[in-house]
Amino acid sequence: MRIELIVPDQAPAGQDFVMRALLVNDSYEPVEIWRNAFVGPTAEPGTGAPVAPSVEPTFGQPEQPLLLQPFTIYGRDRQSGPMERGVVVVTARYQPEGAEALSATREVRID
Repeated sequence: MRIELIVPDQAPAGQDFVMRALLVNDSYEPVEIWRNAFVGPTAEPGTGAPVAPSVEPTFGQPEQPLLLQPFTIYGRDRQSGPMERGVVVVTARYQPEGAEALSATREVRID
């Protein structure tokens, strides 16, 4: 299992850009995943107010596991919101209780 982040290398200042975070089951076996353990994609501007993380609507509530079949994905798209010039760090993390964390980070240059 791995996380992929799909974001542009650069984006215009003052405009939104699309961020996509994917959990990829790249194995030959089904994998049980917990959607509430998947956080992101979240854009953190270099300056300014902190941004709330992207989570499932059921975050913090009981949930049922999802069986991710071999060579399939689970993910979400988010709009960044307008950003000021500089570098924005986009992150995603998956850490079910008692398991090792997976994470990914990418930078987007805002011009």
